[in-house]
Amino acid sequence: MSYSHAFDFAMPVGTVVVAVRGGVVSCATGAMVAVRHADGTRGIYRHLSSNSVPVGANIVARQSIGTSGSEGGIPHLHFEVVRGVRGALQSWPIRFNDGSAGGYVPVAGRYYGEGEPR
Repeated sequence: MSYSHAFDFAMPVGTVVVAVRGGVVSCATGAMVAVRHADGTRGIYRHLSSNSVPVGANIVARQSIGTSGSEGGIPHLHFEVVRGVRGALQSWPIRFNDGSAGGYVPVAGRYYGEGEPR
């Protein structure tokens, strides 16, 4: 599996993590939640310290799905969108809705934190 479009967001342990899009929870372990979206993609949230949604639950955008953790030593949330292509999962480009026509695409290597300009 390629992580070419995955992002790690620094955040304190215990920060509430919300779903970026609605869908159905397809996997929920102690440290990971996957949400299947209507278009066939899945949002993957890793390095959680807890999750608050069961497999099969229908969730909506901005619904709490758990809290961030520090798996791997540095407190952060690993987020990616994947899609099955020819029997394998591939990382898919991420675009966040910021009110603009095209949305916002995060930049690799850039820090996104409270009070920081993007």
